[in-house]
Amino acid sequence: WLEQWVMHEYTECYLYYSAMQDETDEYIKGIWEEHFYMEVAHLNKACECLEKYGKTKVSKLIPEPAFPKLLSFKGNKEYIRNVLKSVGITSVHEEYIPVKELEPDARFFCHLATVNGPEANNASHLVIEKSIEKFGKDYRYEEKTHPIKALQDRKDDNITAGKK
Repeated sequence: WLEQWVMHEYTECYLYYSAMQDETDEYIKGIWEEHFYMEVAHLNKACECLEKYGKTKVSKLIPEPAFPKLLSFKGNKEYIRNVLKSVGITSVHEEYIPVKELEPDARFFCHLATVNGPEANNASHLVIEKSIEKFGKDYRYEEKTHPIKALQDRKDDNITAGKK
């Protein structure tokens, strides 16, 4: 588990360093940098424990400590829009089925009711309702029409979208 801890921290450092190098906004870059240094401190402690308690040199686990090619973080809006177009499935035990094929008493709906409570009292829907009252539409920033037809009317909070 000490080796897994070291690899976890190394990966965290890699992700934060990638984000820091890719960021163009200096303020946000500073946040990534701060978190990167926090993760470096975690990595140092994990390496120290690996060598002290695991009796394993870090160089045996990570022979080439230089990061591989850094990740480049680009927009993912189109990817998310495509995922949203295909949602509407849930699992029933170990199978995936469309939500619209579920029986009204399915565990999926019981779970939603338990977690979210009555739809009229759901905090996110109350925020949407207040936004519609005040601004004439919901709060979402939108560059294109929502990929889910049931959510395209921004003057109506469709609380049944994704349920049936």
